[in-house]
Amino acid sequence: MLQTKVWRNLIISIAVTIIAVAVLTRSIQPAQTPPSNQSSQTPSSNTSSSTTQVSGVNLYNTYCSACHGSNGSGASGPALNSGSWSDSSKVQTIVKSGKGGMPGFQGQLSDPQIKAIGDYVAALKQ
Repeated sequence: MLQTKVWRNLIISIAVTIIAVAVLTRSIQPAQTPPSNQSSQTPSSNTSSSTTQVSGVNLYNTYCSACHGSNGSGASGPALNSGSWSDSSKVQTIVKSGKGGMPGFQGQLSDPQIKAIGDYVAALKQ
């Protein structure tokens, strides 16, 4: 019985380590090139504002494309370039809180960044 608990704890420790490495690796991956057939949301230059404008396509490529594909066609996560993802507020809610196997990004991304990702995903079309 003691040996079973030791093995169980060892397996749990290894799983937690693998997940931590995967999350850290994903957060330092370079951004992929934006989809060629999509118009990117370029940041506006507002020098009087201390808030940095965000680019939906750059954020999508950094945080979403590894699972959802560079053009939203899907990979390990579902495709996002269909009409069912055309509601930016729905996308923003999922980006904030997560859903299924997808983690939430609230606390890691600001509200303007989450909005930019939601707007970009809502604009994706097949």
